[in-house]
Parts: sequence; structure tokens; C-alpha cells
Amino acid sequence: MERTNGEASRLLKKVMMSNHANWQKYLPAVQMALNLRIQECTGSSPFSIAFGRPFNGFEDFSKVKEPEDLEKAIAGHTERQRKLREIVYPALHARTKGHKHIQEKIFKNTHELVAKYNVGDQVWAIDHTRTSKWDPIYTGPYVVTQVHDNGRSYSVRDMTGEELKTRFAVSHLKLGSSDGVHPGRGKEKSENVRTETLMTEETEPPLKKQKKGKLKRKGKGDTDTYRVDYIVNDRVRNGKPEYLVKWHGYTAEENTWESEKNFYDVKVVKDYWAKKAKANKLRNEKAEANNKAS
Repeated sequence: MERTNGEASRLLKKVMMSNHANWQKYLPAVQMALNLRIQECTGSSPFSIAFGRPFNGFEDFSKVKEPEDLEKAIAGHTERQRKLREIVYPALHARTKGHKHIQEKIFKNTHELVAKYNVGDQVWAIDHTRTSKWDPIYTGPYVVTQVHDNGRSYSVRDMTGEELKTRFAVSHLKLGSSDGVHPGRGKEKSENVRTETLMTEETEPPLKKQKKGKLKRKGKGDTDTYRVDYIVNDRVRNGKPEYLVKWHGYTAEENTWESEKNFYDVKVVKDYWAKKAKANKLRNEKAEANNKAS
């Protein structure tokens, strides 16, 4: 149960992104996704194991007629339940035990007690300033600049090239990748990672735009970043939220729409949603007061 709660929490983080105020709206979809997902250890979904049949899908069953021979239908259902108890469930139990044994062997062969990093490695650090369980666990990316105490601690710089004063213990770091995606260990997902500063060069303001809205790279380095003043508005495109960004040093006519993955620091997104929620609350209170007055 604890593991399932953790998976539900990670999936909620992924679909909510930085809009934490409406988490309950996504919960039914997350629950259904988990119940319909094929489990590696059983080869079946929790739904099919519990009900002995596949999910019917989102169809209109209001016009389905009742079986003509009800006793025969009940007998068929009873027989399916007997097969589940006597054949399917014991087989699933044996498969789960075998899968657990294999996973224990894989874990012992692939996991080291302490990881070590080299100068130039891209890493992510545990964020000890988290104020909510919905906040990303890791912050970064950073680049290792110095190794101390034979690999027990490290100095790093952020993607703007600024050296951080704090040294990080090896247990507080995770290895990243050159494309900025945190692979984690085991089956940790990248939604638990928060990027640190400003915006990437791929989200360059519109003065550098080419045709068809593509963004022109300013250089090949990883230190080309662009400062965000604030977020003006939001929208949903292809099922994913986008934000209208007011760039520092650029006019309002040069605002651009950006997806959340392009932000190095999602705090600006969280601040936007917090201000929007506060404004909506004040608007509702004002409307309620006007209704009472009338």
C-alpha cells in the first residue's frame, strides 16, 4: 500500500506540474491509470486480477440487454470465480515470488553502496528547502567542479557558470545526463527533479526567432540563459500547460509561450498559480458580498 501511495504521489506530481491547488481533480484519472497498468511481477493489471476480466472501456452500456438465461449466466460467473481462486491466483503468487527473487539478484549486482562522480559530471542535488511534499525532491542540474575527501563531497556550479559555496555530500547527489533529464536510480522518475536557474538557450526570446516559431541557438555552451520577469497568462495546448513569459529586458510585445519543462526554476510557475488562486478567491468573495447586498 505504501508503495502504491508513492506511485500515486509521483503520478500526481507529473500531471499537476506546478498547479498544486487542483490535485484532487486529477486523482480519479491517476487511480484508473494505476489500476489498468500491467504489473511486471504479475503480467496483469490490478483491475483484471480483482474482477477476473479486462476493463470494458468508456462505452455506453445502457442499451445492453440482460441475459435470457440468468441462471446460466450466474453459473458461468461462478465458474470463472472458481478458476480465479484455484488456478489464476496460485499461479500469480508463484510468479510474484519468482519475480521478487530475480529483482533481488539484479539489485545486488547493479547497486553500489556509495556512488562516485568525476569533474564534469552533471548531477542533481536533494533540495533541503522544500516547503511541500509536492515540490520536486531534487534541484539542478549542476556540474561537478571539484572532488573532496576522496569522493565523499563535491563542489559544483550551476548552469549559469556560478560556483556554489556549499559542498554537497555524495549521499545528497544523483547522477544526471547531458540532456538535462534526471534518470534517477531504480525506477525513480524525472518528475521528482526541479531545474535550478532561469531558462535554457533553447527558449531564447523572440528577437532570435526564425520562421515557423523555431528558436535559434545563441551558442553551443550551457551557460546561455534568459531571465524571466514574471508569467502573464497560461493556456493548455495538446493537453499540456503553457505559460506566457515576460522576459527581463524585453518588451511585452516580445512575450512568448513556453512549456514548463523549459524553465530552470519552477518557482516562478508556482508563484503564478499562487497569485492566480488568491485573485480568484478575492473575486469570489467580492461576488458573494455583492449577491448578499442585492
